[in-house]
Amino acid sequence: MMRLGIGLLAIGAILAFAIGLTTDIANIQLIGYILMGVGLLALIMGMVQGGGMDGGNKVTTKRQTSDDGTTVVEEKRID
Repeated sequence: MMRLGIGLLAIGAILAFAIGLTTDIANIQLIGYILMGVGLLALIMGMVQGGGMDGGNKVTTKRQTSDDGTTVVEEKRID
């Protein structure tokens, strides 16, 4: 979620500040400000949910050994 927020902020800033294009159909500067607002919201939501730049993926490893110690079962789970 945080990568999306940063991307939207960057695209919005480019549209709002760097492009001097004017059209009759849409106000490019206004679209840039809207994208920046949505990007900021996505960035805040990503921080609140606790996800880092990797999207908050966590690897859980579970290891079980048989009673005689010969068989080992290892499971990896990505949340």
